[in-house]
Amino acid sequence: AEAAEESDAMGSDKGAKRGRKRKDPTLNDEEHKESRMQQNRVSAKRSRQKKKDLEKIYGGQINELSDENSFLKDQVMALRNRVGFLQKLLVIGIAKKAESGAEQK
Repeated sequence: AEAAEESDAMGSDKGAKRGRKRKDPTLNDEEHKESRMQQNRVSAKRSRQKKKDLEKIYGGQINELSDENSFLKDQVMALRNRVGFLQKLLVIGIAKKAESGAEQK
């Protein structure tokens, strides 16, 4: 029973309310301000590090996608050339067939 009362008093109970932390009554205004400034520094540092990490990840993804895009563009060009070549062969084949068909009549 005492342990439950202690957890309630400490605010570590699972049913504790979330939200804004209350000002620590043991700190004066200057100490409270310094504490908030320190928390803000830590939070800003964490935020900057997270941003750097994401930039590194996204930079790598950009490089990979650019390489893949170049590769795919090359493939498209090669396939277009092949289609053009096959169309020419088809036209030549049709023309030869027409010529041979006309000769047989």
